[in-house]
Amino acid sequence: MKGSSCKGAAARPRDRVMIAWWVLFAVLIGTVVFIRLRLLGIPLERDEGEYAYAGQLMLQGIAPYQLAYNMKFPGTYAVYALIMALFGQTPAGIHLGLLLANLTAVTLVFFIARRLMNTVGAMVAAATYAVASLSPSVLGVAAHAEHFVVLPALGGAFLLLERDAMRGTRIFASGLLFGIAVLMKQPAIFFLTFGGGYLFYRSIRESANWRASTIRLALFAGGALAPVALTFLVLWAAGVLPKAWFWTIHYARAYGTIVPFGEGLLIAADATRKIIHSLWPLCALAALGVAGLVWNGRLRKHAVFVALLLLGSGAALCSGLYFREHYYICVLPVFSLLVGVTFATFLEAFWRWRRTSQSVSLVVAAAALFYPLLNQSQLFFSLTPEEACTRIYRGNIFRDAVRIGDYLRAHTQPNDTIAVIGSEPEIYFYAQRHSATGYIYTYALMEEQKDAHAMQEEMKREIEQAGPKFLVYISLQTSWFIASWSDLSIIQWATDYSSRGYHAVGSVNVWPDGHTDYCLPCDRPIDGSSSVLIFERTP
Repeated sequence: MKGSSCKGAAARPRDRVMIAWWVLFAVLIGTVVFIRLRLLGIPLERDEGEYAYAGQLMLQGIAPYQLAYNMKFPGTYAVYALIMALFGQTPAGIHLGLLLANLTAVTLVFFIARRLMNTVGAMVAAATYAVASLSPSVLGVAAHAEHFVVLPALGGAFLLLERDAMRGTRIFASGLLFGIAVLMKQPAIFFLTFGGGYLFYRSIRESANWRASTIRLALFAGGALAPVALTFLVLWAAGVLPKAWFWTIHYARAYGTIVPFGEGLLIAADATRKIIHSLWPLCALAALGVAGLVWNGRLRKHAVFVALLLLGSGAALCSGLYFREHYYICVLPVFSLLVGVTFATFLEAFWRWRRTSQSVSLVVAAAALFYPLLNQSQLFFSLTPEEACTRIYRGNIFRDAVRIGDYLRAHTQPNDTIAVIGSEPEIYFYAQRHSATGYIYTYALMEEQKDAHAMQEEMKREIEQAGPKFLVYISLQTSWFIASWSDLSIIQWATDYSSRGYHAVGSVNVWPDGHTDYCLPCDRPIDGSSSVLIFERTP
């Protein structure tokens, strides 16, 4: 009896420490959810605008690549269509869908980490993903495709870690999820490669049977191929397969080879420096996690899983050598696991002094995880969604696009078309009007690639044939990325075309300090050098 009492007394301090960990975890997740809910209405940025407009068209029964061209596979378009069908065709509805996807990814990170390490490490890993994936340094408040790449990829990875993962149905389901990730965006092929590589490693290690391993890989590949093949079959049936093939295969291949290797290294160094600056406590802990994975014998048996995931994530990040901020979302799951490994290793290394080590690790985790939130406290807790948009995307018209779209919708009929000459597809979404051209981006027209001139000619031809009710010309560099080698004939054409049969009705000027001047509608002479010029077809 006495022994039982002592045992209970000894257990209570440990229970209290675990309760403290769970409280910290709940507070962090609750804070992230609060921030995302507070910023639900943040205006869409241009990639979100592309997905939202394409999803809007899908809800109208219009196939991808019919009225909107882009090099991405259509998976994210379908996700946006589903989100908007459930929560409405608004920025708030879209970001609510992102919140649910993000929470699901956080949950998967927890369960994956729990397969690799102790509960504390799993909580830290999941909290790290929640906090890091919200950071403005990765444009985390925007519903970028990378969020929807990571979600099914994590599901596929979790299935491969299950104790009965070698069952045929689980292998097929894992491949299916990785295939869905590829549909979200092509660089997810590297997550698929990670999954296949880990499956082969685990199969050989457990059975040492090459025939069985080959069959399992075939099942995995079949699962991965199924959603991709079905998607292209649907595109063929819709009559858009040639256009989809050109953009998602032909042009995407050219786009991925534009940036020279040396320039890519410079871009990577600058982009990574910014990420580290924003998340440096977590980055330091992740670096320690690499050492912990080597040192900790119990965790070392999972080193192949983590190493392959790191390679796959890194390859997805490096795809094309562009290193855009949101590309870093792809490495956040393995980054978060490494942070969790640090704490799991520390607690196991100092288990003899568990009360002290638990207290120290709890304080360190709280400081490291709250730092990114407190460092951006004004953005997360004070600014309105519109002000937050201006802060994050200074020099763009994402906030102003809402007003422009509302004006166009109010002054057109549902069957009227509009043409945005620039890379601002979010305007089509807000206006709820069809584009007169499939070129919802003009970046491809400015690039040093062999199809640029032909693309310009096609865009001109489509607009002239459609005769849109309104033209919206964007002169901001962020909407064009004009370089020394760019063919500027489309810009000269736009100037000439807008002067024939159109008259200026409004302008928007965006200033470096984030201030915007509107003249919409305009009752005074319009400055032709404005950031945005709006022309209406003369009756």
